[in-house]
Amino acid sequence: MTVFIFTMIVDHIECVSSLANGLLAGLVSITAGCDASNPYWSLAIGVIGGLTFAGSIRLVKFCGVDDPLDAFSVHGACGFWGCIASGLVR
Repeated sequence: MTVFIFTMIVDHIECVSSLANGLLAGLVSITAGCDASNPYWSLAIGVIGGLTFAGSIRLVKFCGVDDPLDAFSVHGACGFWGCIASGLVR
């Protein structure tokens, strides 16, 4: 929901793919530290992961990289954030 709302506010469009990819971004973000985080940390990590995803999309497009499925943003950027976040939770 974070990515969907962020996209509606910033880009003024309602994009279903941002909703689906935002869901995946939150799930990828929390996967690394799921055993050590409580529900509140999980929510915070997922929200920040969604914002990381939204920022990463813009950075990848700005650099001119062709990533039509936003796979790097979902798995690369949010996975990196999840690894960092798992260290913050412990």
